[in-house]
Amino acid sequence: MLSAATDSQVFALKVILQELPAASGAVEIGARTQINYVDQNRLLLDDEKTVWEEVGSGGENVTLGEQSITLRAYLRRFLSAKSASTRRFAA
Repeated sequence: MLSAATDSQVFALKVILQELPAASGAVEIGARTQINYVDQNRLLLDDEKTVWEEVGSGGENVTLGEQSITLRAYLRRFLSAKSASTRRFAA
């Protein structure tokens, strides 16, 4: 099981994503760097939809960087139980 991010990790991520200014120094993102970030904030999720419906937006594939992969393969990276993709967000 993954533990929650610390406050300093969240701050660092927000600085890298340019959502917050750096406390000191500068942040330099490499020319070929591509950031793929999945927001864990549940405020934008529809409690009436399943994980499959919310992540897939009605499609069978998702784009990860420049690659298109099946929604099932994408969700397998995050979910441990096969049935988790059909669960509702609300507890």
